[in-house]
Amino acid sequence: MGDIWQICIGVPNGAAPLSSQNKIEIVGHQNLTVYEGNGSGWDEIQTSSVKWADSMTIHDVPLDYEHWCLEIIIDKSTLNAAWNGAPPIGLRVAMYDATNATWLAWPPASDPDVPDSWGQITGGAATIPDSLSFGVVMLLSSAAVAVGFYFKRKRPKTQSYCSRKKGKVNYPC
Repeated sequence: MGDIWQICIGVPNGAAPLSSQNKIEIVGHQNLTVYEGNGSGWDEIQTSSVKWADSMTIHDVPLDYEHWCLEIIIDKSTLNAAWNGAPPIGLRVAMYDATNATWLAWPPASDPDVPDSWGQITGGAATIPDSLSFGVVMLLSSAAVAVGFYFKRKRPKTQSYCSRKKGKVNYPC
């Protein structure tokens, strides 16, 4: 069997996989299979909506030893019509290490066959309309430029005054 990457995504709404959920498995770092829920389990589907690559690599941060790294692209607009182009809000990411015969998953107690046990993606950009976020960024950028200009502007030099007693008035030196 070998190592397994497993990603479960969709709209979590039940104790069994429904058509609004998908499971992506990469077995042995060679074979990709995509599944769709059927109400009681998973059916394999044919799709080109998922692209992936994994490789052994060494990064200085955060791991300084050789390890597997997975890169995946999921075209949410074509993988599952139930999502209506919106990002799915349920997620489970897991991997099986064949060397140690161990499953690691997030969330830790999640089950691929129980969508209600998957993690929930809430808030963030999904709650802010694009036009509002663009407007907020422009407003903050303008404010930053104005504040920067205020503090970086050339100020007039102050003139030194000497104290000469001529009727108690200070005169320029």
